[in-house]
Amino acid sequence: MSRCNKQRRATSGKEPVYDEGTILGLDVHAETIAAAVAEPDGEVRSLGMIPNWQESIRKLVTKFGPPEQLRTCYEAGPTGYVLYWQLTALGVKCEVVVPSLVPVKAGDRVKTDRRDARKLAHSYRAGDLTPVWVPDAAQGSVARSGVAIVKTMAGAKHQAGLTMFRGEAIQQFHNRLSRLLE
Repeated sequence: MSRCNKQRRATSGKEPVYDEGTILGLDVHAETIAAAVAEPDGEVRSLGMIPNWQESIRKLVTKFGPPEQLRTCYEAGPTGYVLYWQLTALGVKCEVVVPSLVPVKAGDRVKTDRRDARKLAHSYRAGDLTPVWVPDAAQGSVARSGVAIVKTMAGAKHQAGLTMFRGEAIQQFHNRLSRLLE
């Protein structure tokens, strides 16, 4: 059986990327994860909410057989890449996708965690999502350090500018006062 299904989907206009294996769409938050599964037979269904704990994630992954057969995706966001590192350590193929490029139907304004997870699973299977580059743990800490350095430098430049401005303003005040007193 081929990896690609030759039948076109009406929603995307593209050929589906996967027609066998299980796909998990995850809507990740700091405390919880909403999970949805796209089964090989085409059904996309919600699995509910799980706590965002390493043990809960491991249990969820083991429900679907060998981790090599499982593909997952979630949107990049404030939770970072910890989930990505956990899933890849378990042997699961995981992609972090660009949130602004997830397809949205016109008029679909109701957003719930479960709907978002189902939409991710469906769109991932259809090949409609764009992955982002994920640094490994060491690169991530270096990047965070670099951001902190840039913020510190910007703050220092701002303070120096204010100090210089205050100094010039004081000098101008003294010059005017001197002229008035002459």
